[in-house]
Amino acid sequence: MKIIHINDITDERISNYLSLKESQTHHTQEQIFLCDGDKVTLVVLESQVQIQSVFAIEDFIYQHKTLLEAKVPEGQVFTASKKLMESIVGFRLH
Repeated sequence: MKIIHINDITDERISNYLSLKESQTHHTQEQIFLCDGDKVTLVVLESQVQIQSVFAIEDFIYQHKTLLEAKVPEGQVFTASKKLMESIVGFRLH
């Protein structure tokens, strides 16, 4: 599984994740469902939902590598530094 490290918040590959704070109109129109937190993310990954991409901290990716390899298209697993991730989600990560 190829893990893509994002170093710039303007990277187009994570544009859907940047709209977390916006209205849900974009996500509804594009049929995008975003989830956060380990428990909810794992429920979705273990479901029949087609996964387009995952943007997660490296610990989560390595802990669930087998599941991600089975469910996420190649080249669609993204990670970033904790600082960059926090600037995107708008709160402190634990």
